[in-house]
Amino acid sequence: MTTQEYIELYDKYMDTVKRDGKEKFVKWLKTETDFFTAPASGKYHCNYEHGLVEHSFNVLNYARNLYIFSKKKLSRFSRYTRRKY
Repeated sequence: MTTQEYIELYDKYMDTVKRDGKEKFVKWLKTETDFFTAPASGKYHCNYEHGLVEHSFNVLNYARNLYIFSKKKLSRFSRYTRRKY
């Protein structure tokens, strides 16, 4: 992916965030940092251009999937543990 494609994908995710200060943070990230071009590590995983943003998306997707999975497991489990009055 190109830097521009990563920025567009990031913007898509950030459109779902409803939090004060988001616009200021996004502007800072895009203009004052190398977040979209930097490697995630100097020696290890994602040690290449765009590695940091790619790693960040990987963590986001993992956390989202973990959350979805845990809600499904909890909802299935809760029907057996709910008390009926």
